[in-house]
Amino acid sequence: MSGILRAARCLMSLLAPLTGNVSTGSVTATATSSPLVLPRNTYGVGILSGSLDPLTLVKTTAETTVTAGGTSVPIRSVLGGQRVNLAAGTTIRWDPAIPGLQPTAIVLAPGMTGGTQAVGFGAVAQVRLYESTGVEDLFKTGAGLFPALVLVWSGSDDDENVGRTTTLLRERWVLAVVASRTDGDETRRAEALQILEDASELIHKQSVVDGEVFTAPQPVLVNARSRIVSTSAAYIYGIQFSTVRSLEKHESRVFPAFEQVEAQWPLPGTPEASVVTDVVIPIPIPT
Repeated sequence: MSGILRAARCLMSLLAPLTGNVSTGSVTATATSSPLVLPRNTYGVGILSGSLDPLTLVKTTAETTVTAGGTSVPIRSVLGGQRVNLAAGTTIRWDPAIPGLQPTAIVLAPGMTGGTQAVGFGAVAQVRLYESTGVEDLFKTGAGLFPALVLVWSGSDDDENVGRTTTLLRERWVLAVVASRTDGDETRRAEALQILEDASELIHKQSVVDGEVFTAPQPVLVNARSRIVSTSAAYIYGIQFSTVRSLEKHESRVFPAFEQVEAQWPLPGTPEASVVTDVVIPIPIPT
């Protein structure tokens, strides 16, 4: 998985409290041949009505050894809400695919349970990645359920060289707060600003979520906040922040194996080395 996508999913986990309670459950994962270790925080996406549903993103909660006969693996949803209460038998596709593992897993009975939708002023209906929303949806308030948070990766900057093969990159992000309400312009603006505050507090200075480090050596830094656009139907505000990751040089050169031998011998005409004999002086022991 790309470092950008992993950081994005970790940020979504940090924002989950705004959406409600997450759901938990188990899936049957199956190895293709030899047993393999499935790490904690391995991600999958639910398949609903024949299509991948990005709002049903799940991740494993414990390291598990998976066999070809099928193994129960504990999982939880990344976000909260009623939508993440997946019925037993629901198919989960591992994302990204994992070598040595069947591409899909099945939710075990009694299903994924415990997910509840946040309600009231400042509750967030969904958190989505920009790539799954689109620019027209973002600025024309077609993101679907509201209020919504849309996470946008805007680029990378060279932050610092660390050694010969490693560079620290500062990833730049924008978290768009999209509030679309029908009970008055003032209420829309107030709710958007409240979500802006709550989301800022949840991500600022964080670096680890569920045991997964997604920014190092510096935590999330909120740099600025601003209005992106306002319309008669919605307010969209933005939180600008950054994370840090390392970029390693890929070594493509091939070096032949070699042996290093060190030999020492005197040049012709060199006199033999002098040998110094230690002088031993006995010291009587007083009686």
